[in-house]
Amino acid sequence: MTQYLAELYRYRDLLFWLAAKEIKVRYKLPILGFLWALLVPLALSLILWLIFSVVMPIPMGRYPFFLFLIAGMFPWNVFAQCVSQATMSVLEAGSLIKKTAFPRAVIPLSIIAANFFNFLLTLVVVLAITLLLRRFVSPWIGLLPLVVGLQLVFTIGAVLLVAGLQVRYRDVKYLTEVGLLLWFYLTPIFYPLDLISSGSRILQLVYLLNPMVWIVELYRLALLGGTSGPSVLSPMSAVGIAAIASAGLFLAGLWTFRRHEPTFADWVMG
Repeated sequence: MTQYLAELYRYRDLLFWLAAKEIKVRYKLPILGFLWALLVPLALSLILWLIFSVVMPIPMGRYPFFLFLIAGMFPWNVFAQCVSQATMSVLEAGSLIKKTAFPRAVIPLSIIAANFFNFLLTLVVVLAITLLLRRFVSPWIGLLPLVVGLQLVFTIGAVLLVAGLQVRYRDVKYLTEVGLLLWFYLTPIFYPLDLISSGSRILQLVYLLNPMVWIVELYRLALLGGTSGPSVLSPMSAVGIAAIASAGLFLAGLWTFRRHEPTFADWVMG
């Protein structure tokens, strides 16, 4: 595995070239270009804000609800984008795979690189909005680079897992679409974790097995100064569990991808 990671590092120029190409192609024709990377999650946050602050209000006394939403929506959006876009990436790169020798993981990793580049730029805007509306710098702001790193590792694992399996098992794409939708509702994006903490301990345990809960709450801790479920969540436990989950999924995704990689040329269409 170490040798494979070293090989990926040797092909970093190809990875960055594919990532740059992905960004150029994606934003070349739209008039607003890169702004869509910011406007889409902002629009989704506004819609949820209208629904759950006007139509069906959710009690949210600790933080302004809009800030609460964007602190969770932007991290979730980049994760969902990476997984959904990368699922078919290896399968759609048949001609490249059949003609050139290189570690195939470069293909889905380039999509992650492109999306996280956009995410880092939008995260600056989110931080500016938070400072403008809240006029307060979180004492946990130093956690932000660590949280981004943990999410990046977690996302790489998820992407390698689905991209590797999709080449052989064509149902993975549809399972991923349904899974992401379900995953969204099982993650406290538009509701506080306090709602879960009022349930049974077994329900809390099952719910908190979702690693994105810890990652999203760490973003809120870094940006807003606290989490939405203090009774069941502490900063150190969140960092620890997010790190374990990220490392575990990374290793599982890398192992799965490497296991299927030798047969990719037999299954893709060139």
